[in-house]
Amino acid sequence: MFNLNETSRNTVYFTISTFGSKAISFALLPLYSYKLSVGEFGELDLLLTMSMLLMPMMTLSLFEAVQKYLLSKEAGHSEIMSTAIIPFLGVCVVFFFLFFLVDIYFPNINYVYYLLLLLVSSSIFEFFSRYVKGIDRVFSFAIASLIFSFTLLIYNLLFLYLLDFNVKGVVLSYILAYSTSIIYLYISSGINKIIRLDCVNFSLFKRMLLLSSPLILNTMMWWVFDVSDRWLILYFLDKQAVGIYSMACKIAGLLLIIHTIIFQTWQVFAIKNYRSSNSKEGYDKFTKFYFLIIFISASFLMSISGLIFDYLFSSSYVDSWVVSNYLIIGSVFFSISSYFGVYYVVVGKTKRALSTSMLAAILNIFLNLVFIPKIGLKGAVIATVISNLFLMAVRAKDTKKLISTEHGYYLLTTLILCLLVQLYLSTAFPIYISLIIPFSLIFCLIMAWRSKGNSRI
Repeated sequence: MFNLNETSRNTVYFTISTFGSKAISFALLPLYSYKLSVGEFGELDLLLTMSMLLMPMMTLSLFEAVQKYLLSKEAGHSEIMSTAIIPFLGVCVVFFFLFFLVDIYFPNINYVYYLLLLLVSSSIFEFFSRYVKGIDRVFSFAIASLIFSFTLLIYNLLFLYLLDFNVKGVVLSYILAYSTSIIYLYISSGINKIIRLDCVNFSLFKRMLLLSSPLILNTMMWWVFDVSDRWLILYFLDKQAVGIYSMACKIAGLLLIIHTIIFQTWQVFAIKNYRSSNSKEGYDKFTKFYFLIIFISASFLMSISGLIFDYLFSSSYVDSWVVSNYLIIGSVFFSISSYFGVYYVVVGKTKRALSTSMLAAILNIFLNLVFIPKIGLKGAVIATVISNLFLMAVRAKDTKKLISTEHGYYLLTTLILCLLVQLYLSTAFPIYISLIIPFSLIFCLIMAWRSKGNSRI
């Protein structure tokens, strides 16, 4: 039987942690828009996305195996964490050496050691976060996330607003915020007592690496979507175009706040209940709920995106609004793709996660190379939307084979059509007309849900 109380409690904790961190990140955007030039903001965004691109290589994506093995209780806590952390420390030494060589032979590259420290701190935070989630201490994760958020705000105000450190100040703020949260998790969760060299199990390491190794490239492929867009925009256009595109992505990324909350709960729920007798019924209900929340949130965000740019950001970013609503649709497809991707981990077919991500990444790069030189910034937007739609379609098809459930595909198709209508209305009509759509959508979907139950939706 499903533990609904535990699922609801975890959702509340993930909501607190995610809204706290994302709210602070969003609150910092106006500060960035006024204190950093458009070019500097683009440079900062490239640096942060590069960190996320390299993290799977440094961690070997073993944090994914840590969470799965802890939730499924396939080994002891000390054995799992020690087997993951000790090899990670060895990889860190290799990265230090490689970054040292980059600094020597490519002296014109900025922020080399800042990137390295950001990479190490974010990786350790990811390991510790997955550990507390794996042992059902989600509340500790929520507290750590809030600590990260508030310290990030304080450090940004100090280094960027008061000391005017620009890009270096923002990166240093991230490093110190991660470090503060790491100290909390290290002490509060008892990690300091379980990581021991004598607990490293090489047989377990092989099994963990077999699960996580396809996810190294898979995670990197996700970030290729962002990194390739920005680097190709920089190559064909300029830093200002990167800044405009990055700010539009930040607005579209607001949808990922909702996605992240549900996704983290879904990850724990799907892994823990895979072998349950009524798992298919639970998966269906959870998925339909997810579809409704994501599409309603996207519709509302598309309605107010123009107001966000008008009242919160510098006029230098006014062009970002033109592409932001298209990127919101791309974020919807991205979110659903990552949601379906959990099934690859659940059934142990992580190689398929890699192959689907790789195909979508190749398509994204190809479309960027075709469209950006011809139609500029809009070309990158088109490439992002199409490649994410492709990935969603492929993974939806795979899900039918992996888990024989309906998964509300009729509902998904209907909601996509509604969102396309919303895209047109948000650009062609005043905001008060556009706002009617999400609220009407909420009303209609509630009525349909009550009248049809689970029959066809």
